[in-house]
Amino acid sequence: MSSSKGSSATARICCQIPAQFKCITADSRLFQKNKARSQKAGCISEPFLYPVVGYAICRERKHREDLFGFPRFGVSLLPSILSVVGARPQFVKAAVVSKAFASIGVDEAVVHTGQHYDDAMSGQFLSQLGMDNIAINLTVGSGNHSLQTAGIMTGLQEYLDAQASLPKAIVVYGDTNSTIAASLVAAKLGVPIMHVEAGLRSYNRAMPEEINRVMTDHVSELLFCSSETGVENLRKEGIVRNVFNVGDVMLDGFLVYRDIARDLAGQGKITRPPIDAPFCLATIHRPSNTDCPERLQTVISSLGRLEKTVVWPVHPRNRSALRNMNIPDNLNCIDPVGYLEMLLLLDTCDAVLTDSGGLQKEAHWAKRPCITLRDETEWTETLEGGWNQLANPAQDDVAALAGRSPGAPWRLLYGDGNAAMKIANTISEHLHLNRGPAIGSKHRSVV
Repeated sequence: MSSSKGSSATARICCQIPAQFKCITADSRLFQKNKARSQKAGCISEPFLYPVVGYAICRERKHREDLFGFPRFGVSLLPSILSVVGARPQFVKAAVVSKAFASIGVDEAVVHTGQHYDDAMSGQFLSQLGMDNIAINLTVGSGNHSLQTAGIMTGLQEYLDAQASLPKAIVVYGDTNSTIAASLVAAKLGVPIMHVEAGLRSYNRAMPEEINRVMTDHVSELLFCSSETGVENLRKEGIVRNVFNVGDVMLDGFLVYRDIARDLAGQGKITRPPIDAPFCLATIHRPSNTDCPERLQTVISSLGRLEKTVVWPVHPRNRSALRNMNIPDNLNCIDPVGYLEMLLLLDTCDAVLTDSGGLQKEAHWAKRPCITLRDETEWTETLEGGWNQLANPAQDDVAALAGRSPGAPWRLLYGDGNAAMKIANTISEHLHLNRGPAIGSKHRSVV
């Protein structure tokens, strides 16, 4: 196989590929970049190259070790439960559910798809949450929806193929590409799917998340809703069997980790970014607000009309776009922060402006007024009493909305903080799992 100058790494790899492989090659620069990222992410096997830097499909398992000189995966007996996560909010949800499984003696492992791979969005988060039960990081990385979803599906399928047995169930969370990819793989293999945060609907099919959540719900065996609204949404679509209103696992995590954050801050072990109060906290990351430069500038300009400082931990995908934006003086753009630092920011801000579903809820639990920079929300209960308001920055006066106070007393939404235990017990009973003694914590003490 011929190669261009500077592609010796590719040539060396390709010449080792036996006939049993079909290979899409990539240049050595991309290969080395992905290799370095994979190793930094702590992947237990060689770097995964798909979908952007070449992928070899093995037709015979014995040849899996031929391509890179060592096995892609170690063959082992999987735990009863395999959870699949890939994005920052899913780490919080999985952390509390994993602890619940361990507390009742149910063995579980976690596959990290690598959908979020920046250290501040992944490594730092996992470290703070104390998650030590990551079986493998697929390091799929960024890409368009089709490539990312396909990469996760291919990686997860190959990982499962290499195991001695399939898990008894696969647990998925929310509505990301990791969610739908894992659900499709599980459905094709006949592995029961347990969907946490089922029944959410924005009724906006232009949102990729809406497609993901609807499709996942319709192939899931157990569906765990955060509220009666989710249960009703599923009923309208004919899904009434094995539907449970357990509350929101993010409330579990919020209550636990907020106390940890406050305690560690009191000990001086963590600090929030230095900001002059009062300030508002903003997060903007959805493609509908960020992919179009004109739209992003409109959102930024609307934040600039607020009288207070606006602190924005910038999502990695938006860093380069900001170079060409006019940034108002009151907008303080900072690097992404860990989950505990984010909770400290939330604890000390006056209000929240966001297009994130998770932060809408966390703002409510923190008793902070929220403006959602979207035309709709799947978390409709947060709109009650004006604690959350919808705003289109191109049409609405965001500054005026930010000046309004909620018109009704605050009330707790989405459960009682015990959703994780309800989920773990329900899955265990449904699958007739043999429970052992509480499994030694797979989660480090948060430092």
